[in-house]
Amino acid sequence: MLLSPCPQHVAIPPAPASSAGHGGRNSRCALASAGTHSESTREKHAEARTTYRSRIEAHEPKRARRGIIQNKTPPTVVVSAGQDHYRQQIVATSPLETYRDVSARVHDLELPFNRYGVDPFGVSRRHLRQGLSLLCILYRHYFRSHVHGIENVPQRGRAMLIGNHAGGVALDAAMIIASIFLEMSPPRLAQGMAEKFLNRIPFLSQWTFRTGQLTGLPRHAAKLLEDDRLLMVFPEGARGTAKLYKERHSLVEFGTGFMRLALQSKAPIVPVAFVGGGEAIPTIYNATTLGKLVGAPYFPVTPYLLPLPMPVRLDIVYGAPMHFEGNGNEDDRVILSYVEQVKTAIAGLIDEGRRHRRGAEPNARLTP
Repeated sequence: MLLSPCPQHVAIPPAPASSAGHGGRNSRCALASAGTHSESTREKHAEARTTYRSRIEAHEPKRARRGIIQNKTPPTVVVSAGQDHYRQQIVATSPLETYRDVSARVHDLELPFNRYGVDPFGVSRRHLRQGLSLLCILYRHYFRSHVHGIENVPQRGRAMLIGNHAGGVALDAAMIIASIFLEMSPPRLAQGMAEKFLNRIPFLSQWTFRTGQLTGLPRHAAKLLEDDRLLMVFPEGARGTAKLYKERHSLVEFGTGFMRLALQSKAPIVPVAFVGGGEAIPTIYNATTLGKLVGAPYFPVTPYLLPLPMPVRLDIVYGAPMHFEGNGNEDDRVILSYVEQVKTAIAGLIDEGRRHRRGAEPNARLTP
């Protein structure tokens, strides 16, 4: 069916020319005629717009079936797996829809952007739209991402996400950022501490900074928490990303700086387990010499040589917030005992994520 032309394309007939020799009287008549014609033209424009909108709305059922119309309630599908039932929410049907959703969610972020779209930490709306669109497309359409316990993440206020490393690159941080951004309402931006070697790579240095991932310095972390941001920390550091495939579900030694920072800022700690990164990037060897050539501590080598992630299932499990008493100046033995509690909680969440992967736990929230 052909639609009527847009209102701006409606032709306006020229006003009748005034006759010579009648002076001001004809001029006044011409002005009156022009005013009448202007009202008539506005009525025609309004009628054309009404017709155009009505015909567009007539196509909405067909467009909705194709997944084009926005702001529709997403369908819910119950999938049976033996005796277990999972509720699967289809949140986007195409990468284009994901990009539109990301743009809307970036606008809804409760961050103090100025009129140029930049916040006090240098986070840019434009860079967020572009960077998060890529992460969210991977999260929704490349990996089979499953999220559990997202309700444990505070909707507002300062908090620390403490997680494990899994995979030879920062896949864990990227998917946690995507899950926090997509699964929470209103959306939040998880901001992490980027490795210092990224500052030597011009392109990555700018993008990590503009998307809220600051260099891993204590003062940066403290400033983020003072501003009631959501801080993401991996206490295993580079030792955690260097884990091989056979060590993918293990935890290496935790640093203690995050615990002193949590005590000083009175921020709750939300333990996070990321399961599946070792399967996505199955590292069998870390080439330190090759890593130095690209400015990294090492270069993860996989069975297919390059550390490119495979489209596997990823499980992200958020635990209940943990609160600790103190001011950050406690004895090392006290701090180590607190850190061990967090490490034990994350180890339990890793086991829970592995059970989810085996399909042993019902009522899991799935993301296509």
